[in-house]
Amino acid sequence: MAKAISFEITADPAEFDEAVGEFAARRVISRAEADQLEDYAKRRAWWISGVAQMDVANDAHQSIIDALRSGVPFEEWQKSAGAAIERDWGRKDSARLLLIFRNATSQAYSSGRWEQMGEPHVVAARPYKKLSVVNDSRTSDLCRGFISPPVILPADDPWWQTHCPPLHHGCRDGITTLREGPAKEQGILQHGPDANADDGFGYPPDATALPVPSKRKVPPDPDIEIKMLEKASNHVRKAKPVAIKLNPKHTPEYWEEHYREQYGDAARQVAYGRAIRERSKVMPLKEASEILEKLRASGVPGI
Repeated sequence: MAKAISFEITADPAEFDEAVGEFAARRVISRAEADQLEDYAKRRAWWISGVAQMDVANDAHQSIIDALRSGVPFEEWQKSAGAAIERDWGRKDSARLLLIFRNATSQAYSSGRWEQMGEPHVVAARPYKKLSVVNDSRTSDLCRGFISPPVILPADDPWWQTHCPPLHHGCRDGITTLREGPAKEQGILQHGPDANADDGFGYPPDATALPVPSKRKVPPDPDIEIKMLEKASNHVRKAKPVAIKLNPKHTPEYWEEHYREQYGDAARQVAYGRAIRERSKVMPLKEASEILEKLRASGVPGI
């Protein structure tokens, strides 16, 4: 019997699913490993500079996921996860903890909004993007240069591929979408400003350029650049339901349990691809290939 793959879409306003899913899908690595990645690939990973114990970094990663889900403020997070990080550092540094927390949550929220703004119906109704800059005494020189004139460009302009907030440590910028009328009233630019985001910032969460091979003979993590890029780039809302035949022991639900810890909310997507891969061992190659192509075309990562 054919079994249809279903996708759960929640309308719960208390949880920003896209933001939680993006951060949960990040691979926890060391700073030394992060230094070997291309800037866009760093959006698939997470690390804490100066932390030697990976269990501390992993616990901090999970604590931020929990904070995103429940809306925990920095002060509360600092008492638990922050204390463990400071013990590993060997000193107290509230300002640095705040930067870690702010960078993590702002990137997650930015990534979630980026996914929502990329929905076809949203692009059709609001085909322009505007960089929204917080203008106060703490605004950086980089961001201040984007205030006047405001940066308003078509949603598919290449400038956004290198200027997706945050643009630097502690950046508070965001992106809003505009309908054509308001965009023209405020002024659509012919091209984006030349100023560049700081190193390691500005890349959208769905960047798909192939990574440049590491110069080291043995990369720190051979699969981080490609596998995480493919398997965690798009989440549940990106794919369309596809009917497939499955052996009970090869169901997406079966494999999702195995991938939940590693990929978070992206596990469901990865599980679909793995289920078909397993099923292809006992079915005609042509039939398996056709199903895999349907899944790939539907947006399922890792195919």
